[in-house]
Amino acid sequence: MRTTDRPATVPRRVFLLAAITTLSLPYQAAQSQPAPQQPEIAIKVQQPRAFGYVIGDELEQRIEVRAPAGFALDPRSLPRAGRSGLWLQLAPPRLRSERVGADTRYRLTLEYQIINAPEQVRTVGLPEVDLVFGGSGNPVTASVDEWPITIARITPTFVLARAGLQQMQPDARPVMPDAGPYRRLTLLWAAAIVALVGVGVARRRGLPWLRHGTRPFAQAAHEIAKLARLPPDRSTYRRGLQHLHRAFDAAAGHAVFGERLAPLFASHPELLGLRAEIEQFYAASQREFFGVHTGVPSLAEVLALARRCRAAEGTAARRRSRDDSAQSDRRAHAV
Repeated sequence: MRTTDRPATVPRRVFLLAAITTLSLPYQAAQSQPAPQQPEIAIKVQQPRAFGYVIGDELEQRIEVRAPAGFALDPRSLPRAGRSGLWLQLAPPRLRSERVGADTRYRLTLEYQIINAPEQVRTVGLPEVDLVFGGSGNPVTASVDEWPITIARITPTFVLARAGLQQMQPDARPVMPDAGPYRRLTLLWAAAIVALVGVGVARRRGLPWLRHGTRPFAQAAHEIAKLARLPPDRSTYRRGLQHLHRAFDAAAGHAVFGERLAPLFASHPELLGLRAEIEQFYAASQREFFGVHTGVPSLAEVLALARRCRAAEGTAARRRSRDDSAQSDRRAHAV
């Protein structure tokens, strides 16, 4: 018998195993690589108290989140203001951010208000909050779990029919503030305004007693009296003479000289009683400014003459005021 050597055939199972191993090599390599780490989002929550709320109460939930560099809060993930279920109303969220090194710190404040009252004590939950941070890589979500609180009625459903408790009671009268200080202040301001208006009108009308300070001799007497309080010397004496000279000039309406005093007395007869003293004043002034100094200058004499002229001036002004009033009355009766 003749035998012939034949090549050994590879089993089909071995071939299939080798093919599967070759195709799975890329998958195994991908599985062996470490997965990218998600960034760490640090979150702290300050929750409100969990009990004792009634309708109308407000409560705050404060959330602080620290995001690493490259990540920012997506504003679309913030809770929306408005009604949240049957019991809560959310005000517009308040968000602040600040840089802390390379990170960003967010402070989020959520204000809720109780808008309904249950029949019995009830536990409800502040909604869960999911804050999304986007940046370099996949978005990251920081979550705040639901927080339970209890709410109750303000008053019981039924009131004992005792001591009139079942009847509606009138509203308490408001406490009236003390208006005394404000009333006094208002009256004070009103009096000040009336006084200012009255003085303005009186000055415009030209009442003599209000124009006393603007009369020539009254003003001169005032200025010379101030000079009399200074140490006496020749310069002070001359200034006093000049003040009284200006008063005579203002009263006459022109410059008055010692040798021409007649026009002054003609226009101001109230000064006739002081004619001798006025003539002596002009003579002394002539000697002081243009002659030889004799004797000790006396500012007291100048002040005394100024005051007597002021008195005569006031008497004449009051007489003219009475005459004007009488003429006005006569014209009124004539009409």
